[in-house]
Amino acid sequence: MPPIGTSLNDNLLQYNKNNLNPVPTIAVICPNPAIDVTASSRSFSLGDNVAGAATNMRAGGKGTNVACVAADLGAAPKLVAPLGGKTGAAFRDLLDPRVSLHEISVHGDTRLCLTLASDGVITEIRGSGSAVSESEWEAFIVAAQEASASADATAICGSFPAESPVQWIQELIAAVTCPKVYVDTSGTHLAKAAECAGITIAPNFDELQALCGDTLGDKEPVYPLVPPSDRSAHAAGLVSMQQQKTAGLQVLATLGEAGAGLLVEEQWHMAVPPEVHGNTVGAGDATLAAFILAQVRGLSPSAALKYAVASGASAVVQPVAGHISPADVTRLESQTSLLSVAVDQDGTVG
Repeated sequence: MPPIGTSLNDNLLQYNKNNLNPVPTIAVICPNPAIDVTASSRSFSLGDNVAGAATNMRAGGKGTNVACVAADLGAAPKLVAPLGGKTGAAFRDLLDPRVSLHEISVHGDTRLCLTLASDGVITEIRGSGSAVSESEWEAFIVAAQEASASADATAICGSFPAESPVQWIQELIAAVTCPKVYVDTSGTHLAKAAECAGITIAPNFDELQALCGDTLGDKEPVYPLVPPSDRSAHAAGLVSMQQQKTAGLQVLATLGEAGAGLLVEEQWHMAVPPEVHGNTVGAGDATLAAFILAQVRGLSPSAALKYAVASGASAVVQPVAGHISPADVTRLESQTSLLSVAVDQDGTVG
């Protein structure tokens, strides 16, 4: 059995302490940024007139969350985002000043997203985002290429604006020049990204099932009724299938309260966090941000996975998405468990 720390890919994981950048630069490409509004109340139902709810408004979207968590973890993030209208101006004003903004002006308004939190139940209402023109998209591609040229890693995160052609994700990936590329999107854009060798994709469990056609080999479809206790084994098989389809693809599977998994040379490595309670919105973004930084800093796959899952758990206990506590990460990392099992060529977990 190969050790948990076996190299994933020479271009993606190089451990050289003498050449580590003490302040890694992470370029985050965010095609569809948002103003995130969070409203929290002890108890309410749709149709109620709720008074006294706690509210928060922040610059958001998956890419923004990743950039802000990267800043919390000591990186120098660069965010490439198309912004327009009054909401675009608000996004600019609300963005964490530690994040360097590379803005592309567009004609449409930046979208709004709403999170309703009540007694531990989270409801997300996401705006679709205004369509962008061909010329605006071309300017965005140029900005992404320039930002990634001097970065230690590049993350392409979040949804795409309305009416975006599916090939736009591959255009973005092709424009990135640094060797470490991470993609966290969904739907047809995720499927297109998964065809690209040499990158890392970061689907959650539902996205992973949809990507793999909801089946595991010749077994009956199980989507979306897999209980949390069975998700790790099922995810291992799905990741194995996908990595056999696309040579050189790395899959970081985020599994919510079950943690996250990584398949390395037929070994399924799983990190499981301690039980935490709070706002789960953005936990996957924090997991990805920490995983990127861990790989940039040369950590082994198992160490990177454990650090990433602890960071995701830290995000859950924060009041809003897009932040973690480094002190919490250290504490939670010591309570995060690791396991490793063999995975056969047919996706069966040994």
